Amino acid sequence: RPFWKDTQNLVPMDQQRVVHFSVFARHEHYGIMVAAASTPEDVSLLFSLSIQMGTALQFIFMEREHQRLLRMLREQSRNFERQAVSDELTGVYNRFGFFKEVRECIRKNAGRPAVLAFADMDHLKEVNDLFGHREGDIALSEVARILRQNFGSQAIIGRIGGDEFCILMRDCAGDDARKRLSDIQKQFVLREKTNYARSFSCWFEHTNQIGR
Repeated sequence: RPFWKDTQNLVPMDQQRVVHFSVFARHEHYGIMVAAASTPEDVSLLFSLSIQMGTALQFIFMEREHQRLLRMLREQSRNFERQAVSDELTGVYNRFGFFKEVRECIRKNAGRPAVLAFADMDHLKEVNDLFGHREGDIALSEVARILRQNFGSQAIIGRIGGDEFCILMRDCAGDDARKRLSDIQKQFVLREKTNYARSFSCWFEHTNQIGR
């Protein structure tokens, strides 16, 4: 007759009974526990064990759900923060976000050289009136894309008005800023053919010691 390995004084397997219990907690069913029992005490013990397993599984799944909700809330919070400081159309900083970043930049880089440049797309109103606001939005997005492409993380770029952009270039000399802005203007004019002449105007101020 088979016995459980390395045990003594156990009832032979052919004298035991197979019992099964639902593993659940409240209204959630997690599975079935199947075991061999030889006495009513065994059955009672196994029943208690199934209840404890259900409770333990409930807490495990509750903790997993809690962690999932926390991750979702953190992601939503980050999205809200990005939306609060980003321009929805162009993806660069909005007015609030730009000046917030500028203040932080001045705090961290006081005394270092910088250039503050302004750029606005020419004749945006005429483009909107003649070709529709969608075409104007495309042109504004193209300005922002070219600015991001050329400056990357070296500058803080913001859309501070309808057709107005502002760029803070850190550790930049005036001659370098003039050349880069001129190159960007040419890129915007030559990038794609349109039914209207594209251009934007820009000017800048240079300081040897930002924040002073």
